[in-house]
Amino acid sequence: MQVVSITGASSFIGTHLLERLSLCNDLHLRLLVNRNPNLFLQESEKVSIIRGNLLDTKTLNSLVETGCIVINLAYLSSKSKQENLEVIHNLALACREVGVARLVHCSTAVVVGNSRDDVITEDTICQPLTEYEKTKLEIENVLINSLKGKTEVIIIRPTAVFGRQGRNLIKVADDLISLTPFITSLKTALFYKRRLNLVCVENVVSAILFLMQINDRMDGERFIISDDDERENNYYDTINLLASHFGHKPVKAFYMPYRYHILRMMLTASKRSNVNAHRNYSSKKLFDLGFKKSIQFNEGVRRFGSWYNKSLLHN
Repeated sequence: MQVVSITGASSFIGTHLLERLSLCNDLHLRLLVNRNPNLFLQESEKVSIIRGNLLDTKTLNSLVETGCIVINLAYLSSKSKQENLEVIHNLALACREVGVARLVHCSTAVVVGNSRDDVITEDTICQPLTEYEKTKLEIENVLINSLKGKTEVIIIRPTAVFGRQGRNLIKVADDLISLTPFITSLKTALFYKRRLNLVCVENVVSAILFLMQINDRMDGERFIISDDDERENNYYDTINLLASHFGHKPVKAFYMPYRYHILRMMLTASKRSNVNAHRNYSSKKLFDLGFKKSIQFNEGVRRFGSWYNKSLLHN
């Protein structure tokens, strides 16, 4: 059986990934979790649970084994840049020492930073602005440089991941429920067709599995996964998709002159990296390999809306 070792198994993406992996009978899963894991999978002949700390080298050494595939979903958001880099250096060392076959690392598409390009590809020069963006990009480089010639490293860069239990789209849904129709229309007039750069978590999971299983050697390659190929992936259409699902009247956006100039100034003042309302992230490189998305954007928004409604009922 192929051994797949996963860090961040109890994360948002991790829980969705485990649901898919649990259906594969030819895999043995080794899951690194904290002391109180929130997992639907229990330890069994096909599932090994390693409890420990990402900053502990002994924990990482017990997670990996010769010839296994590692999927790294972990990022210590409450820790410093130095601590996150320490984790990655330790993980890279553990992979080198035992001879891990492939490491699929989940990064983020926002490492591109404040590029002014309308279309972002893997070849776009990264200009990270925030500490988060800088740390994420440095982590990519550490893994590729440390494991070159030893372990095949593949980087996946998702855009804003949304879905059941995810935080992205929550603010849009909350506004639709709580704001007055006038304020909602005013905000929609300002944002209008600004690209949201969302991606369904199901498509991120499918991309991870695709890159985990692909036969071609992709050492050091980076791949963007986004739903920006879908025209509805903008503020106006997405809020109306949610409004329709919630049984609300369509949100109307009145004309606002210089809306994108105003929006750009607001985003710049708030020190946001992406102030370009028309930015799209291209997944062409991934599609050219034969990858196919598992869900369309509209269906992803519908599923999110169903989960959001149920969450309101239980609160």
